[in-house]
Amino acid sequence: MYLAKFFHRPPGKDDRELLLIFDSGCDGGHALDHVLFGFVMDGRIEPYLRREFASAREAVAAFRRAAEELREAGYSETADTKYALRALPPAPKAKPAWQQGLDELLLSDIIDDTATQTTLIAKLAATPAAREPFYLWATARHGFATAPKRHARALAFAETARDALGARRASRNPPYLWSLWPLEVEAAIHDLLCEIHFTAGNPKAALEAAQHAQDVAGSAERASRIAWLICHHFPAREEEAFEQAFRHAAYGGYETITTLPAYAAFVERRRRRARTEPGWRWGGRNEAASETTLREVERKLGSALPKDYREFLKTPSRTELLIRTGEDSAKLRFCAARKLAEQRDNLLDFIVRSEKSAAAAEAHFRDRYGVSLRHLVPIAEPVNLSCAILIHLGKGERFGWCFRWDHEDARELQGAQPSFEKLLAALTSGIERRDPSVLRFLGIDQSS
Repeated sequence: MYLAKFFHRPPGKDDRELLLIFDSGCDGGHALDHVLFGFVMDGRIEPYLRREFASAREAVAAFRRAAEELREAGYSETADTKYALRALPPAPKAKPAWQQGLDELLLSDIIDDTATQTTLIAKLAATPAAREPFYLWATARHGFATAPKRHARALAFAETARDALGARRASRNPPYLWSLWPLEVEAAIHDLLCEIHFTAGNPKAALEAAQHAQDVAGSAERASRIAWLICHHFPAREEEAFEQAFRHAAYGGYETITTLPAYAAFVERRRRRARTEPGWRWGGRNEAASETTLREVERKLGSALPKDYREFLKTPSRTELLIRTGEDSAKLRFCAARKLAEQRDNLLDFIVRSEKSAAAAEAHFRDRYGVSLRHLVPIAEPVNLSCAILIHLGKGERFGWCFRWDHEDARELQGAQPSFEKLLAALTSGIERRDPSVLRFLGIDQSS
């Protein structure tokens, strides 16, 4: 976590940045738990201040002291938040008091200072901070931590934080998040939703929240939590949790799974399986799309969905293709219907940015592949890889055709198939035949 504060003093030849880094890893084998830097923003690279701390509480206290010393020396804090910033504008805007209050609320949360959090939450309630997703999340987190049995109130605040963040994104009115990565804040909100739902006795909602957090900001800790929830509350998907533990147990976090007798039996079965097995099976996570949902999706896309793909979206037990070949495994996750329009827009933005013009990009895909770039929609992605299955929804003879696409060769389409049904057949048969091109697309390299 990187947290930065910027300070300006006229005429601005020695503006300052204070940068606090939590859990910064190692430097030459030496553990650096938390580090505070101070930079003069005049082009110099070396910091004028560098201190290391073993505890977050010590680091936060030093950060606060350093900021106060700058204020006493005539500096004023600016509204800038990007920690990689190297120069301030000539007349930087001052940071509003309510944003400074949210900064303090985050620091108090990091060091578990509940008394300060209580005071700040009450103080900020009458300011613009109260409409910020971060404030709503912090309020929910604080309320749940201090009174976990009153989870209904905490849940209401957490859901409001989730919805407010989504609304800000849709309106392109960015929320105030200090120096935090927006996706990490989104994941943190869903982490909290997971905890609250689980405490309230709703493991299904808890798992959905946990999976969303992993989707937007994946981590080993979040992955192990998902495996634990599946293993202990969804016995029909137990083998999925066991597979996750088998692949990642060496990194820690799966002890409550690997000590189960059923896990030992799974490992034995897994090791006995021959390479001649098909190597794939279906799993399910997304809810089945209703007819109403599909009609709304088609309205947003401006196109009908091919019949075979439309029927697929109605089948909840076939939303993840789970692949295992020998000791290697992978997962192809199919997009929920409600995400298709967003996926299309993201793909178009990515490809157009790499071209000289949108017209040039359109012409390339039309001339080389006979498809409309604006009607290519990502419908599935190998987990943790930047590639996708695309379906073409443009009118004409290529309607419903499917392709493999990789962001590293954004102008290229591969593995063309004339329908979604034939695409699935090509993928599954490719896995069974251990086709190198199919396995590489899925993230499995068997060349060694």
